[in-house]
Amino acid sequence: MIKFDACNPRTCRMFSVSRRSLSGQIARRTFVFSVAFTLLHGLAAGETTIEFTAHLESGELGLARELALKTNDALLRQKRLTRVAGLQMKVRAADAAWRTLRTVSNGHLGEQQSLSQSLTSITNGGGRGGGGGAAMADFDTLINLIESTVQPDGWETNGGNGAIEPYPAGVFVDAKGTLHRSERISAGALARLRERAIGGRRMSEMSQESSLRLISLRGLQDEISRCYLSGEMWSDEMRYLAGLHRAKYVFVDTERRDILIGGPAGKLQVGESGRIMHVASGEPALHLDDWLVLLRTIERRTPFGCNIKPREPNLKKVQEYLDSQTGSLKPGGRAAWLAGIQNALGQQDIEVFGLAPNTHAAQVLVEADHHMKLIGIGLESGVDGLKSYISTVELDKDGKVPPMSVLRWWFTMNYDSVTNTATGDAFELLGTGVQVLSENELLTKRGERVHTGDSELLNKAFAKSFTDHFEQLASKYPVYGELRNVFDLTLIATLVQEHDLEIQGDLSLDRFRNEVISPNEHVTVSKEVSTVANSRVIEKRQIVGVVSGGVHVDAKSTASQSKVELSPESDELLTKQCRRVSEVRRNHWWWDVD
Repeated sequence: MIKFDACNPRTCRMFSVSRRSLSGQIARRTFVFSVAFTLLHGLAAGETTIEFTAHLESGELGLARELALKTNDALLRQKRLTRVAGLQMKVRAADAAWRTLRTVSNGHLGEQQSLSQSLTSITNGGGRGGGGGAAMADFDTLINLIESTVQPDGWETNGGNGAIEPYPAGVFVDAKGTLHRSERISAGALARLRERAIGGRRMSEMSQESSLRLISLRGLQDEISRCYLSGEMWSDEMRYLAGLHRAKYVFVDTERRDILIGGPAGKLQVGESGRIMHVASGEPALHLDDWLVLLRTIERRTPFGCNIKPREPNLKKVQEYLDSQTGSLKPGGRAAWLAGIQNALGQQDIEVFGLAPNTHAAQVLVEADHHMKLIGIGLESGVDGLKSYISTVELDKDGKVPPMSVLRWWFTMNYDSVTNTATGDAFELLGTGVQVLSENELLTKRGERVHTGDSELLNKAFAKSFTDHFEQLASKYPVYGELRNVFDLTLIATLVQEHDLEIQGDLSLDRFRNEVISPNEHVTVSKEVSTVANSRVIEKRQIVGVVSGGVHVDAKSTASQSKVELSPESDELLTKQCRRVSEVRRNHWWWDVD
């Protein structure tokens, strides 16, 4: 049996192959795989506990990492973490490998040597040739990664005996626009210089904690105009919207002909991944760039989002490769077989629709989408209570793999409501803001996808669990907080448009919409991403699951559902806040009211 599907990031790719084993040791092997890839050969038997080895062999690398971190013996812990990182790098999950290795850094040269030796044992034991030529450079990168992670002052560039080389930071894009997800490792004198530069900035009053800070859109427009006319760069106050890390309120100040955005704010710092973060909560700061881009996008009244699409010629190559794989898999041949599929599928195209792709907001959509897939297929660890999709797949009572179709996972808005006063001059956003939805699709013989409008149990369970644990995920992975910020600002921009707040406040926001005022943060367009795949072994049957999710934003439907009937308590609170706003008089474009 051969079952094949490959779809865009709003769908999941799956392939399935059943064969009879010639050796008789394995009666049947069934594969269902997608865009995540793990090579599991080269793992020495007896080197780890049964549970740790089981996680590695089943492709549950996130669980393997968590188990390794709980190992008391330091040397064994390092070996386990290095093995996990090696597999993560083989599937091109560079950021996951970095997260794994950065936990091993208590500063002894012996640890560096141990990590390097462990890495060598993985690469040599697994046989470099078995992974295909495309995997070779990944281990060189991993070696550099280890050198940058463990006791950076011990490497030769800092007078030590080791060596250190740079590692790409943030969402790294090469000259071809290929997306590589990784994070910079601070090391040595350069890291200390960076800390001094960051610490020398004066945040002034913006560093004060506030449960409700308000931004005057009139005042902010004036400040942008002043900078444009004088040729000045935006201040940190402007770029990060006065330190706001959530946008929860919109007020109309008719007396001063103004519209105000409010939310909690406080001291900011540059986080490990290069994101600007609120120190106390760990939430990412809001970006003025995002506000400008999203306000202009909403003006076009079209939804926006992102897709990661396989190339049609490559889909044909994958099918041809599967057709050529007749007979049983030879012992040790699974890695090469999966590598063949991965290489056939090759690079996948990133498509951002309805939104300028070279913007911070667009890159947040792509990164969040890609990371959600890694969690779904077990290449990134989730949080307590959230199981990866691949870890939940089991054989049925007849010992068969459950029937699988094409999976779609995508992000969309998730607000309980948008509450507003009866007079329509105050709005509050309620809810977590983000959810994951799912659907199962059918495939025709020609590989065409057919929407079913339904989602099978395991597919639906992962999407719901991801949504239920979104707050914890956002705390662990800041990209989800940035995604929520994009959704919040999108909804606020839609409220301004759909509820005619510019007319009500007698304030035109056309200067925000003017394309001459370009965002300060220009992002190199990410055009493609490498295919990855992961596998899980169940009772000597192998299942490889792939998920390709997407992001779809249509704020108009959410904004149009705002409620006018309020509880007396909510109405009193919003009205009181609006009055307090009207009573504040400052010659500044932001202020605190608490």
